[in-house]
Amino acid sequence: MIDNFLNPKFLPDKTETVSVIQTHISIVFLADEFVYKIKKPVNFGFLDFSTLKKRRYYCHQEIILNRRLSKDIYIDVLPITYDGKNYIMGIGEGEIVDYAVKMKRLPDKMLMKSLFFQRELNDEHLKKIAKVLARFHQKARNSSNIDKFGEPEMFKVNTDENFAQIQNYRKSLDI
Repeated sequence: MIDNFLNPKFLPDKTETVSVIQTHISIVFLADEFVYKIKKPVNFGFLDFSTLKKRRYYCHQEIILNRRLSKDIYIDVLPITYDGKNYIMGIGEGEIVDYAVKMKRLPDKMLMKSLFFQRELNDEHLKKIAKVLARFHQKARNSSNIDKFGEPEMFKVNTDENFAQIQNYRKSLDI
């Protein structure tokens, strides 16, 4: 599938170039104007994208949740079909085999990482981000059920769970 989508003709929007970045949970295709993110079929316990139904659900959740702070970036969830020969993103013939989140691509030079390495990231940028996040958290839903996740006991449960989940990988690193 990766090789297929590195060919611009299989993407839904006209583009001259496509590159790919992989994370432990996603395959991200960077086109000229758009980004397409496919969730890998993985289950890490705390995160489960193991079925097509779950990946579709979490693609939609990603759009809903991230539009709260980036409404113009997250565009749509696109089906990926396979016609027996090629994978097509968007509207294609064949069986739906996966889903992708379509996002607007931000200029690389405007990414925080780029600004940092160009020594252009300044206090005003950080204050602006902090204010947006503070307003977001002030308006966020709250309840005693949510509050319990901030208690020390819950931090311990989560960190213990993280260590248990990575135990097999830790051994392979010989730490």
